Amino acid sequence: MSYEFDFADRVQRVEPSATIAISNLAAELEAEGKDVVDLSVGEPDFDTPENIKQAAKDAMDAGEVGYTPSNGIPALKEAIVEKFEADGLTQYGTDNIIVTPGGKQALYEVFQSVIDDGDEVCLIDPAWVSYEAMVKLANGSVTRMSTADHGFDLEPALDELADTVSDDTELLVVNTPGNPHGSVYSREALEASVTWPSNTTSSSSPTRYTRRLPTTTPTRSVSGP
Repeated sequence: MSYEFDFADRVQRVEPSATIAISNLAAELEAEGKDVVDLSVGEPDFDTPENIKQAAKDAMDAGEVGYTPSNGIPALKEAIVEKFEADGLTQYGTDNIIVTPGGKQALYEVFQSVIDDGDEVCLIDPAWVSYEAMVKLANGSVTRMSTADHGFDLEPALDELADTVSDDTELLVVNTPGNPHGSVYSREALEASVTWPSNTTSSSSPTRYTRRLPTTTPTRSVSGP
């Protein structure tokens, strides 16, 4: 006997992930013995480094197998602050750090925390497919600006971005190096992009971080460093 669930409206607003669909198909073909180059989810083709595996084993042997603080292990948060300080980001302390299982979880929590019903979120295309789903689950609306005509570079597209972002834009998502295109945005482009919306979510690999910004007057120019 089968039973169909009556899913909530917010779930029905989200389309199945094309990335996962391709990954599943690739896995099926591999199971059939076919040679497949899978360019879907971007999983590394190398093993976890030995020092990381050893650190995990050492932690388990030391009995560190229980629940951790919900916002992250204190020693880990301190290490993150030290990394930020080494990168010149000295304004952050452990109270500003939340550790999540991954970047997607962190971004989802940001969207749920700052987006209200109908709030506008601006995505820079090509954009990671999960961004739109996160907006819809928060009951926000999506506006888009494409960098395809600029070689996926943001700096020459700043005028178009300024035209796309408005007083109604609650969140601008900036991803560098870009997923899926790999473009690395210039410092000038990043400095300009954070002057428009009240919130800018910036994600980069392997470090992901979020900055909450004050509302400012939109501008299209930025001074050099």
